[in-house]
This record gives sequence, C-alpha cells and structure tokens, in this order.
Amino acid sequence: MKKALSLLLALALLLGLFPAAMADELGSGTLKLVASDDLDTLSPHYYKFSTTRTFLQMIGGALYRIVPGEDGEGYRIVCEYAESDPVKVDEDGYVWQMKVKDGMQWANGEPLTAEDFAYSLQMLFDPKLVNRRATVLEESNIYIKNASLYFAGDASVTWEDVGVKVLENNTLEITLEKPVSMGEVKYCFTGSTTIPVYKPLYDGGMNADGTETNYGTSAERFMSSGPFMLSSWTTGTEYSCVRNPYYPLQDYISLAGVSYTVVPDSGTAVQLFETGSLDTTSLSTGDLEKYGDDPRIVIVKTAAAACVGINCISTDNPILGNVKFRQALYYGVNREEVAKIANATPVTYFITEEYISDIDQGISFRDTPEGKSYLPENNGYDPEKAKALMDEALAEMGQTKATIQLIYQDGSNSRKAVSEYLQNAYTQLFGADKFEMTLQAVPSSQLSEQLRDHVNNPNSFEAGWIASKYNLLDPSSALLEWSADANRKKISYYSDEFTSVYKEITNLPVDDLQGRIEKTAEAEAILLRDAPMIPLYQDISYTIVSDRVILPFNTYNSVLEMGWIFAAIAE
Repeated sequence: MKKALSLLLALALLLGLFPAAMADELGSGTLKLVASDDLDTLSPHYYKFSTTRTFLQMIGGALYRIVPGEDGEGYRIVCEYAESDPVKVDEDGYVWQMKVKDGMQWANGEPLTAEDFAYSLQMLFDPKLVNRRATVLEESNIYIKNASLYFAGDASVTWEDVGVKVLENNTLEITLEKPVSMGEVKYCFTGSTTIPVYKPLYDGGMNADGTETNYGTSAERFMSSGPFMLSSWTTGTEYSCVRNPYYPLQDYISLAGVSYTVVPDSGTAVQLFETGSLDTTSLSTGDLEKYGDDPRIVIVKTAAAACVGINCISTDNPILGNVKFRQALYYGVNREEVAKIANATPVTYFITEEYISDIDQGISFRDTPEGKSYLPENNGYDPEKAKALMDEALAEMGQTKATIQLIYQDGSNSRKAVSEYLQNAYTQLFGADKFEMTLQAVPSSQLSEQLRDHVNNPNSFEAGWIASKYNLLDPSSALLEWSADANRKKISYYSDEFTSVYKEITNLPVDDLQGRIEKTAEAEAILLRDAPMIPLYQDISYTIVSDRVILPFNTYNSVLEMGWIFAAIAE
C-alpha cells in the first residue's frame, strides 16, 4: 500500500525525484485517469454520474474541503472558500453564518463572493428548473427553511422566504428547519452540489421560460473554482483540467493537471495502463489472476449496500406487498455464495460499517451494541424459515404460485451474474411450482427512473437493484429514502411506523449521540422486519495504480475515495 503523501514527498525531494517546479504554483506532472462513462453535465445541480461528481470536485470549489488526515490516516475538513468554521448564531443550531474569504477569484480572475454561493443555492432550488440534485442537502440533514416548499412551487413562498441570506462582510447565512451541529454544516458544504455556479454563464444559458440552462453542457459553458480548472472536454473521448492559479488552498495540491480518457471497455483500459497511457485502471476478476499480489493494487470497498428493492405497492402483483413473502426472499438467499459471485462482502443490513456514529472516537455504527443486536445469524440465510414464510404468504394471498420480475443494470456483469444466481437459487429453494423469477436488463439510468416512477405508476417495476451512499458521518442518513415523505424515492415503501421513528431521530439534539444510535437501530430493525429491500453485499473492486503515482493515504478511504486531487507524480 502507498505510504503517506507527506513522507513520500519528503523522501522524493531528498532523492531528487521531483524537479524544482514541484514547489511552484503550477505543480508537477499530469495524472492520467480513465473513465468508463463520459461526463453527463458539469452542472453541480443536475449531474447523475459518480464520475461526473469526482471531476466536479476537482474543478469546483466549495466552502469547505475534505482533505487527507495527517500521515495518511483518515481525513479532516478544512476551510476552502470559507474563512473559518461555521458560526452558530442561535443557541440551538438553527441559524449558521459562513464568511467567505475576501479576495477570492474564479478561474478567470473575477471576484468570487458570498453572493455567488447564495445565487447558486437559489438556482439549485429554483422550482422552474426542477434540478435533480435539489434534495441532496437534506441527505446531509441540512433542511434550509422553506427550501422544499419553494422548490415544490408553493405559491405562498418566494425566494425571500427561504433561509438563505447574504449579510455584510461577505457572509452567507442559512436558517434551518432542524437544528444541526457545526460538523454537519461543514460536511454538507463540502459537497459537489454546493459548488458555486457562475452567474453570467448560468443566466446567459437560460431558455426563454427559465426552465432550462445550458450551463455545464460544454467547456465553454462552465467556470471553474476548484483546485484545477477545466481545460478541455471532447464528448465521448476525453476531458482534462490544469492547475488553477487562483485556488486558495495551493499547499494541498501537487499535480499540474489531470486528464481523463473515456474507455468503456475494461480490457482496453488495462492495455492502456500496461503501455503507460493510463496511470490507473480497475481490474476484473480475470485481471486479478494475472496480477496476483501486485503491490500496486488498491482494494476499494464501497460504502453502499447492494440491495434488491421490492415494489411494496404493486397492484398488478399484490403478493409483493406481503411482508412474509418479502421475508421469505430475505431469509432464502445464501449471501456468502452471492458475495463470491460478486467478489464482494456479504451484508444483512442497510447501514454499512463505513457510517460513523461517533466522529470524535471514530466508532462505526455497526460496531455499537445497538447496531449488532438485531442482526440475524448465518448472514441471514435460513432456508427452512424462508420456505415456511413463502407457504404462509401464498396461503394469505390465496395463491399457489408467486412470480416476480427483477430488473438489473445492463452492462454490469456482477449484477447480471448475481441476478441469475438468485433466479436459480430461489426456484430451487421454493420449487418451480411455487415461485418464478424472470430477469430483464435495462440501462442504469432507466432502472433508476423506473424505480422512482412508482409515485406515478404503482406498477412501474416489481423488483430492482438499488445501492445508495449518503452522509457517512450520520448513519441515520442511510435510511432517509425510506421515510414516507422523502423526495425522489426509489423505494416504494410507505410505513407510518418507520417514518415516525425516523422523525424522532432527526428531532433529537445533535449532541445526543446515544439517543441517535438507539433510534437509528430501532429504525433499521423495522426495515429488516418489513424487508422492502433485500440487502445482499458490499461491492469490492480492485484498482491498480502506477508506481509513478503517490497516493495521499495509507489505506483506501471511503470518504476521500482514491483521493486523486491530493496525489502526486514521482517523475
């Protein structure tokens, strides 16, 4: 595993591996990365893909930035465009102020102020634009006063009623509907959705009725504010960025630039890595056999639990709404076998071990007694219990056979393989005369929209793959989408009992760590009992990194991910 960046930089300088330019403001070396998908947009308000989010964090700045911890361990949050930590104005934590550093500039040299951050929030919540990312702040427990009503188009609410104001002294003030801690405010405003948009281009790209802007649709329609600035974007081929001389945290950045080559085929990407055209690529199971124990390999563990979601409100197939039917699916799957197929880690829960309950102590929710108390033995596999539950479900519904269609992401070999395993394993367990599962591959974007469309069509799907990552510093955020009043729900689960417990969590004092742990455990236990989704595994992938790249951490960091922004080149 790579050593800490600070130590290796010192060693490299002693050995003369880096030129003198390493210390100057333009950095040294271009990191050559690969992307399986092109950028979908560079609008921080509307992007869909994780690859886009990663690049946005390179070319966009926020009020705060997550950086590697000292000596390559963990992480910390530092001020980026904010001058200091958020200031709590009231006693409870409803009102917060964040002063923007004076003299800040966009990548074109023009002033960047608190007005830009306020304007960006106004556009994020604009009811005409219907931005895809408008609810992201709520996933970090930041509920800006009247923002959801404004976004929903409530005629009684104007922008002046929303809890976003610019004060004298270049200060942004936010007023919230729920009290939060300073750490929650800081974490939220590190997010790519809070990157400021450049008003002249955003407004200038607006259509006549104000329902769409072309901001971020090309290199010419975007303005950078991050560690790097966008230098090129050729659709479907490549995109790149170079060091931003106006960036306020120059000491954290070593690279001169980053280039991405769009390569949909993983085999081709491996070939490009071997020729030196790429500095890194992901490895397939077959590739692992070739590379063996190569010390350049980094093990990457996702923070999301891969689950099969069940449409609990289907009217065409009402047995999906039967709890015993869903429990039969939960207890009827051998997760260890599934994990072997997916090259993953089996899970029986929704809140993975990457979610931290106590930030100061670094304690994972899964390591608390409460988080362990309700988890089933044997990774939830109990075939006899599953068969009994299936028989009871069929009897309750007056059926002799249950059928279900599972949709999975086209192009995902692991999802396809696991889906086929489930199809065969469930049929063998329950018997073909009692159970049938059919499969359908759809594009990833279509799958997501098909799941969400249950609010318009209760039969938009029967079962589909879901894996979502939320605020890793707030375990309860992993349950947000289950609440009956959550926005853009992919899950057709509407439980008054669960929603009531979840609201109790969000209403607890922010410093009541034990109370939040207990209520989070209670909420997750309800979900496991109701089984609207069947948790199966955490994805594990393998990335190989060139020897010339110095990573900023000792082990993979689920918050910083690969930490490319803070990498260095030894050449």
